[in-house]
Amino acid sequence: MADEISDLKKELIDVLDIAAMYNDKGYVWSGHSPERRAEIVAGYQVSMLSLMGQIGADALAPELAQAIVSGAAAWDDLGYFSRLVRRS
Repeated sequence: MADEISDLKKELIDVLDIAAMYNDKGYVWSGHSPERRAEIVAGYQVSMLSLMGQIGADALAPELAQAIVSGAAAWDDLGYFSRLVRRS
């Protein structure tokens, strides 16, 4: 079970990293409209919520769990929340 959670946390880190790269400059390089950007970010949040559900919110830092639920983690452009997972 611990290995499975670890693998799921790695997946969560990947999603958080991809979201941060996209929010930093990826949406600009892609030429995405604000509407398209919002759709993509919403997709990141769905993935994060799913992973958090599989991992268990209790296994994540409370700040991270709150950021995933609120959508803040999906809009992160600095990789802050990815670093939170790495430290936990």
